[in-house]
Amino acid sequence: MRPPVRLTHARTRYTFAGMGGKSVRRLGVIFGQTTITGRKCHIRSTLFALGLAVLTLSLLAAEIGDARTSSRGPRARNGVQRTGVQSVSRSPVDSLRSTLRQYIKAFGSAPFIYPVVNAPLVKSVLSALPGSRALYGSKWDRKHPFDRVNGTDTSGFLCGDEILTGHPAEEHGSPYAGVQPSVLRTALATLPGLEKSTFIDLGCGKGRPMLIASEFPFRDIIGVELSPTLADAARKNAITTAKRHPGRTPIRVEIGDATVYPMPSGDVVLFIYNSFDRELMLKVAENVDAALSADTQRSIFVVFCNPVSGDCFDASPLLTRRFAQTLAYAAEERDYAEDAEDAVIIWQGGNVAPPTTRADGKIVIVKERWRAELRA
Repeated sequence: MRPPVRLTHARTRYTFAGMGGKSVRRLGVIFGQTTITGRKCHIRSTLFALGLAVLTLSLLAAEIGDARTSSRGPRARNGVQRTGVQSVSRSPVDSLRSTLRQYIKAFGSAPFIYPVVNAPLVKSVLSALPGSRALYGSKWDRKHPFDRVNGTDTSGFLCGDEILTGHPAEEHGSPYAGVQPSVLRTALATLPGLEKSTFIDLGCGKGRPMLIASEFPFRDIIGVELSPTLADAARKNAITTAKRHPGRTPIRVEIGDATVYPMPSGDVVLFIYNSFDRELMLKVAENVDAALSADTQRSIFVVFCNPVSGDCFDASPLLTRRFAQTLAYAAEERDYAEDAEDAVIIWQGGNVAPPTTRADGKIVIVKERWRAELRA
């Protein structure tokens, strides 16, 4: 049995609940020689404070990178030529920030560090710092029940260096996060004639909406995505779903510009999860109007979850609101997102029966660019 390491200098006593002996000994290697008695250990307070200071500065540095990215728009999920995406080299500073965030995440996940940074007092201090998400992640980063059931990878909150391509349209983009399945299922269940319709996800990310759409009898399912990284993830998820459910509608993913993406013929259900800002959304609305004007016999439904730029479709003379509700997440989904509900508005246009119920509700922006609510 290994004897405990003795320390003559011990000013501060820390108790780490749930730590095993090995973890405590490893802490001794990092923070200095310790005297271990059960689950209590004496730590060199100066080294401990220095370690927290370094971690604090690292979190602040990571936040500078995140804030810089967010201020210009973390990413545009659409906005490149269909011939492909031309990547540009990141600056050394951007690369350093990305590397720093990766090291912070790895550091916090280490078996001998995890109990320390997750101790209630330490966590309460560090969580209040800008950039703490690099250390603790967010609810979005947890593996979603949808993925556990279906063997897919649609979880996570991705932005900035993780998915940037260097295209100017990224100024108008949003981070990737997957829609809650219960919300989209409820919205799609209200639509008629799905067997004659093509489902298009503008800014499909890892493809969760398309996988959910494959549960319905759509004629075709298409995702349009800017980031090759996310598009590749979506294709892998589509392959996994096709193997598990060979009878479902095939899914295809295209790297393309959502503002000029050619609308396929026939009826269309267009899904948007706040993929980009109002400037690009206006162009999408114009394309919808053009498609409806060119073929008066077709129908187009626009399903907008978190409709921050919903006024672009409200302004269309060819679209009418069909559905406007705030949908609560299913109980099993609430630990996997920062919110508990989403506003959803559906517009319809073309050769479709008029709505039978009112779909009122004012769009109120509660977080500029990122979050909208419906209010009476």
